[in-house]
Amino acid sequence: MERDLVGYAGNPPEVEWPHATVQVLQRSLERMYAEHGSPAAAPRAEQRLQVLGPGCRRCDALFETTRRALRSVGKPDVSVERITDLDRIAAYGPLLTPALVVDGTIVWSGRTPSEPRLRQILEEQLR
Repeated sequence: MERDLVGYAGNPPEVEWPHATVQVLQRSLERMYAEHGSPAAAPRAEQRLQVLGPGCRRCDALFETTRRALRSVGKPDVSVERITDLDRIAAYGPLLTPALVVDGTIVWSGRTPSEPRLRQILEEQLR
């Protein structure tokens, strides 16, 4: 029996239709995940950390503290880049250096945070 959804006469469409559609979609997704893996299992793009500063003692301290904090949060494979070129630093727009940039966003600037505070920042940013 063919059902006309546009201008049905008489009884309204069956309530099971939306439920059946959801079941079909669920099965399709389950098949797709079985064949290609779940989107949650997909690897994230490599995260980028950068320490901005002209190369002063505080910049060196932030770089080393960042490397130690990455090891302690279980992310030793994340690379940290030092940026000392003033034009590149200015492109990020920090008011003070040293500054820590995660994936293009300044997350800390002006001084070197304590290692526990930096671990907290990295755990929040590197989820």
